[in-house]
Amino acid sequence: MSNRKYLVFHTLVILLLLIIIADNLFSQGMFMDGSIYATISKNLSNNIGTFWYPHFTETIAPQFHGHPPLALGLQSIFFNIFGDSIFVERFYGLGIHMLVLLCIVAIWKEIGNDKSTSWVPILLWFSIYAVRWAVSNNVLENTMMLFVCLSIVFYLKSQKKHRYFFIILSGLVLSAGVLSKGLTCLYCWVFPFWIGVFKNDLKFKDIVRDTIVLVSVTILPILLLYLLSSEAADSLTKYVEIQIINSLNNEITVDSRFHIIKSFIVAIREPIIVFVSLLLFVRLFVSKIHFSRKQIRKSLPFLVVSFFGVFPIMISLKQSYIYIITVYPIFSIGLASMMEPSFLKMMEYVNTKKKLFNGILLASTCALILAIFQINKNFGAINSDINIVKDVQEIIKVVPVNSTISISPNLYNQWPLHGYFARYANISLDADIQKVHSYFLTQDDIVLNNISKKYDELELSLENYRLFRLKPK
Repeated sequence: MSNRKYLVFHTLVILLLLIIIADNLFSQGMFMDGSIYATISKNLSNNIGTFWYPHFTETIAPQFHGHPPLALGLQSIFFNIFGDSIFVERFYGLGIHMLVLLCIVAIWKEIGNDKSTSWVPILLWFSIYAVRWAVSNNVLENTMMLFVCLSIVFYLKSQKKHRYFFIILSGLVLSAGVLSKGLTCLYCWVFPFWIGVFKNDLKFKDIVRDTIVLVSVTILPILLLYLLSSEAADSLTKYVEIQIINSLNNEITVDSRFHIIKSFIVAIREPIIVFVSLLLFVRLFVSKIHFSRKQIRKSLPFLVVSFFGVFPIMISLKQSYIYIITVYPIFSIGLASMMEPSFLKMMEYVNTKKKLFNGILLASTCALILAIFQINKNFGAINSDINIVKDVQEIIKVVPVNSTISISPNLYNQWPLHGYFARYANISLDADIQKVHSYFLTQDDIVLNNISKKYDELELSLENYRLFRLKPK
């Protein structure tokens, strides 16, 4: 198949994906955790905090140890290059996903599938809502997902040449995954076993040897950091205490340990629907569908490993569909591989139908125009937490950057409020009523009698909050 015809399918899919994410890609408003991570990365780029002791605000996590710092450090490089624009984290998320897309193509080729059909796993991957959502919401799993995919690319390369060189690379990038978001990427340790199980020419001793090297090289850099750097040891110890031990013992976000299984099943319904739709097209217009034993052997290691990425989350009752975002590229590759020859026949059929092929070219052109229109229409618009973002933007016109605002205690747990103030203007919020700052923010009318003696209300166009300024002495 010619490169021209090969590129048409990929171009159309990528443009369709761009249309899907365009509404939120460069808009304002973000998932609470994402705004916190962006703030920490921005601070790090401005020499506020250090790599092992990142800084959120003066009042909330002045030393942030909720997660390992590598993803935050990598994102801070983007802030160093592109400045403090609120769109920097969006470019970072988009860039990470484009790199994952390239990894999917690389994995697809490494397992012997035709490169012209690599648009199929890409389409299945991006049909998953959680993946599309993650692009513009700056979750740490984005960076971990890239390292997971790179680990698989390198391991597959090790089966063809320079065996231990590529296994070492596979372990190193997996170690980087741990330092980006924690232990939830270690399910990749089972990949050599399942590749070996479904690959006829791989001996058991080779599987064991590969696994030992992969596990050792993953652990060794973290162990060396712990032993050779007191800051790294302190930071990682606090992370384990705050995130892992506390999550296992205290934090509960779901009612059942099987909640994550339900989340996974709900998420993969979309790629399965797309997959079945493509097969129906093949069956109706191209040829009968044949399940090849060779393709099943290619597919099953990826499908099985993706399930291994879900099951360990059941250990804790602190669960979220975000935690398993890294398994979706793997699942999509496995699902698409099952019927790869059928998709190749479908593309050859389309290429023989001039009107149909020209229709795809026209659809690609329309998709590009629509994507540009959507991005331009929503550039800078507020698409989530609208009232909070508007109020914060109004308040920071009055309150100086890098200052602290007193807040009524009932606002303390409004984490998006903390995130937006810190992200837009490095403003900290202090719920300690014993401390007096130049400004006071509240939603609670009950506190008005107490603060009216010290503060005057400012006449601002606020939707949710009321801002007061300290009376002059």
